[in-house]
Amino acid sequence: ALEEVLENLVVPPDDKSYNIVIDAWAKSNLREAASRAEQLLDTMEEKCRHGDPNVAPDGYSFTSTINAIERSRHHRARGSWAEQVFRRMKDMHSRGLVEEPTTPVYNALMNTLISSGESGSIERAEALFYEMQAANLTNTVTFNTLLKGYSTFERNKRSGRVISFSQPHKAERLLDEMELSHYTKGTASFIRPDKYSYTTVISAYGRSNAKRKAAKSLEILHRMIDSYLEGNAAAKPGTFAFNAVLNACAHTRPPGERLEGFTILCKTLILLRDWATPDHTTYGTFLQASSNLLPRDEARKLRVVEAVFLSCVEEGQCGQMVVRNLKNVASPEL
Repeated sequence: ALEEVLENLVVPPDDKSYNIVIDAWAKSNLREAASRAEQLLDTMEEKCRHGDPNVAPDGYSFTSTINAIERSRHHRARGSWAEQVFRRMKDMHSRGLVEEPTTPVYNALMNTLISSGESGSIERAEALFYEMQAANLTNTVTFNTLLKGYSTFERNKRSGRVISFSQPHKAERLLDEMELSHYTKGTASFIRPDKYSYTTVISAYGRSNAKRKAAKSLEILHRMIDSYLEGNAAAKPGTFAFNAVLNACAHTRPPGERLEGFTILCKTLILLRDWATPDHTTYGTFLQASSNLLPRDEARKLRVVEAVFLSCVEEGQCGQMVVRNLKNVASPEL
């Protein structure tokens, strides 16, 4: 094992040696990876406590260990496990053994909490976020991680019904804060909304029960485009962002919003071609939305669907999702 190799080296391993092996476990996707990474962290801590400063764990050691825990999807309480590792770092810092928790350590813990799905995990991630803000430790990854949390929703595993919707209004307020930091501080800011930031907020609306969510999604897309045109190269719109707007249209339920949703659906597909290339998800989602938004025999819908499907075939994007949704929306002749 790699650990045995470390212990038998003629030249004693230092913190970098241990960090390399911890990181290797974190990226291995093996079932025992998190436990093995934590065992190495234990060894580093023990040696450090016994007076060997060359193997003191640092921010990288703790970040890699928490990342290994995050990837242990079989572990039901991995958020709590990661919090224990984080508290160890704080405790060691209070004893003067290691540095303070760094931004990557906080970000890794936030990400693990959010992906864990544990009760109260979003609120615990929010508390970490505010703690980081108070210490001036936030960066774009920090904001994007919390945005991911706000865009998640939960279904009942048996019935499939949504029991917890996303939180798009919180996500949009966080995006507002990112834009304000970027535009007021410019290159001096460590916080800049990128394509992931905007796309995640659009997705949050699509996964929510917010009113006029198709219109709100399109509004965020236009903010993304404006940000890019004003010099924010990281915000260049891609296919995923447009597909997220189409998805919001596809899940527009109130009867009074369906015509608006169909109009936005068509506008978004036209706008997409100015910025990116449609893929099979684009066309499959468009057909799904068309089926949900207007009656099957609606003449204008049938004309649009036929034109879109022919484009899909010409571009070689006729995948399973397209064929499945075409059956629900197309005329018998098509």
